[in-house]
Amino acid sequence: GLGAASLSAIAIVSTTHTMSLLGTGLVVASQILGGLLLGSITVSWLLGHAYLTATKMTIAPLRHFSRVLFWAIMLRIVFAVLSVLAVWIVGATSGPAVMSQLGRAWLILLLRVGVGLVGVGVFAYMVTDCVKRRATQSATAPTRARWA
Repeated sequence: GLGAASLSAIAIVSTTHTMSLLGTGLVVASQILGGLLLGSITVSWLLGHAYLTATKMTIAPLRHFSRVLFWAIMLRIVFAVLSVLAVWIVGATSGPAVMSQLGRAWLILLLRVGVGLVGVGVFAYMVTDCVKRRATQSATAPTRARWA
């Protein structure tokens, strides 16, 4: 899961029983969203490679999973922001401690969000653009044809 979301959930779980339910919900949602993101990346990746050998396949599955990937990334970003806001607003006693930890680990957080969400989002956009153009073959396909 995302570091900020995990810290937020742990801070909320450690306060009261009501907040513990919220924290548990955040942990469960984090795991579900993480699974959705990982699954959509894996399926899109496998489909993209399948198009290299089966060029006559319909593009509809790749189009569908590129949309799923895009929405999984957007949901994950929104979840990360909301979980940090939840600990800031709801977890008044442990909120400052979590924010202090996030402040100290700003580089790690920036890399996790930048590479793990924004970077993947850029690749998801590139996949979506390739699907629109039906450009499912890799850059090496013309090279293979030249050497054949």
